[in-house]
Amino acid sequence: MANKIILADVGKWMFPECYPYFKNQFQEELNYLHQQEGHELVSLQNMKFKIKLAAYSSTLKDEGVRYVLHKLFNNHVDTHLDWQQEYNWYELKSILMFFIVFSTIQRQHDLAKLFDEKSIPKLFDKYTPRPSLK
Repeated sequence: MANKIILADVGKWMFPECYPYFKNQFQEELNYLHQQEGHELVSLQNMKFKIKLAAYSSTLKDEGVRYVLHKLFNNHVDTHLDWQQEYNWYELKSILMFFIVFSTIQRQHDLAKLFDEKSIPKLFDKYTPRPSLK
């Protein structure tokens, strides 16, 4: 069984200032992986994905920018994904792209300039999950 990614937890790692009671989650994840008999590659990749997201998020220092990105992240998940569904890393490329793009922002002014770039909407459209036809 692969150690899956749940977005309700990911939001807490990305924005720890909003969830101060959630400090030991990475230690719990590491303990879980050590208890497993053979580490599945997908489990390790999922863990690496979580760490990568936390690293990108931690580059954002400005409180105003973090607040705006927290709201954008919540809106993205509400619109395109499910907070409680279990995912593997490759199903969440839009989240990784989100943090890669926004990790370069240092001030609120930079955030406004980023949205003016013509390539950003195309990039978001490319990686945004499409609704499945059932």
